[in-house]
Amino acid sequence: FTWTERLDGAALTAAVDRYLAAYAAVPRGGAGAVRFVSVQGVTRSGRAAALRIDADRGSYEVRGDDIRRVLRASGGGILGSTYFTVEPVVGRDGRLQELTVRGGGNGHGVGMCQWGALGRARAGQSFREILQAYYPGTSVAPAP
Repeated sequence: FTWTERLDGAALTAAVDRYLAAYAAVPRGGAGAVRFVSVQGVTRSGRAAALRIDADRGSYEVRGDDIRRVLRASGGGILGSTYFTVEPVVGRDGRLQELTVRGGGNGHGVGMCQWGALGRARAGQSFREILQAYYPGTSVAPAP
């Protein structure tokens, strides 16, 4: 499935102020207003390998799944996955006015999603049905 997240400049700056320091060296007082965001390379599966955040007080790189924890909407939920593109809109003042993130899927993209499996179990699916959904074409059998 596909998803879209839109963050205005203030919401993105607030998320960066709140979460970036856990994943990058941010100076005392925070990174400042976000000026630009760009994807820095993709993995073999097409996921963002790193995200560069240019702000008033420096440029910062966030790698891998940590990207999902920094780019948060105002509700605080993490980004759906690292399989996404970004569409920044920069104002005349040189600051980011809006960032649109368009992505697909849900999770880290490595194996079975624990939250998805939990949701399927709560919906009444058996472990065999859950495994079949994540690993089509396989079967569950005793080990030889």
